[in-house]
Amino acid sequence: MMYNINNRIDTYCIERGIRKSIKRNQVATVLERIHESMDAEQVWLLLKKNHFQISIGAVYQALNWLVEHGFVEKHIQADRKFIYYLTTKESELS
Repeated sequence: MMYNINNRIDTYCIERGIRKSIKRNQVATVLERIHESMDAEQVWLLLKKNHFQISIGAVYQALNWLVEHGFVEKHIQADRKFIYYLTTKESELS
């Protein structure tokens, strides 16, 4: 069964006793809906465009948590800018 990213994050947090975060889920939702890699500033601008109150620092913090816990992958481009995209394999979340 395939779950949306917020369900996956919530389940992961509950199973491990980690505090849930609305901002973290919103950042992940942007990546899920866009279906392409984005840099942190692009994520932040989309959230602001949709009237979500979040700082660029909070976006970086959420992205780092999502990378650390296997929900998002981070790669560096030739211009030394990091891009982020959702991890597609459920098995990577163990």
